[in-house]
Amino acid sequence: MFLNITNHPSGKWSAEQTSAAKGYGEVSDLPFPNIPAGMTSREVKTLAAKFFFEEIWPEDYLPIGKGRVKGILLQGEFTFVVALLRLIQLWMKEVPVFAACSERQVVETVNEKGETVKNAVFSFIQFREYTR
Repeated sequence: MFLNITNHPSGKWSAEQTSAAKGYGEVSDLPFPNIPAGMTSREVKTLAAKFFFEEIWPEDYLPIGKGRVKGILLQGEFTFVVALLRLIQLWMKEVPVFAACSERQVVETVNEKGETVKNAVFSFIQFREYTR
């Protein structure tokens, strides 16, 4: 299984990104939790531990999981990502954790009112593994 822990549901991914993820197994979405701006660093670390042991660990290690997580996409609020990444790398040493890398292409058009409109298109290129 490939866990998607982001704010971007896998059902909206490009065919290229879906194909790359499926190289690790079926994709399963774990929505990224809301991280209030007022949280302290300690509260973020506590939330990351709760998320890990309640959401990720059971998927992999309880009888239903049996080590089936083969890759994880992890992107979102930076301090939570770092705290969660450290837990994953400590407890699930064999499981690679990735960020999605995309090329941003900006297209400018002029609408019927004469206003310039910028649209950004993100084209998936690869999953890049976080260093250990």
